[in-house]
Amino acid sequence: MGLNASWSKTKIQNLGHGVTPAPVQLQGHIVESTDRFTYLGSDIHSSERSTPDILRRIGLASNIFGRLANVWKRTGLIRLYNALVISILLYGSETWTLLKADERRLEAFHMNCQ
Repeated sequence: MGLNASWSKTKIQNLGHGVTPAPVQLQGHIVESTDRFTYLGSDIHSSERSTPDILRRIGLASNIFGRLANVWKRTGLIRLYNALVISILLYGSETWTLLKADERRLEAFHMNCQ
């Protein structure tokens, strides 16, 4: 059918508990194993926890907030904050399994931006 695998991007990941699988050789290419990777903007971690993705999102939103620090000092920019920072922070949040510590991190970030 003309489809080819990108062997440099192909990885093996064990989701859940257990040992990280050993690298596998397929069609003469070695497929590495990994504990985490980014897929469609979300950080997927073998521990099945959302904390790594939440920390990544807080970092991305913090970066945007910091770049626009002089803009935030003006009044009436809450819509801009919601569009640029909160949308980046909460992207993919509907799939998160929140722990109390994760919830506190998100609230602390939001309060620091206020």
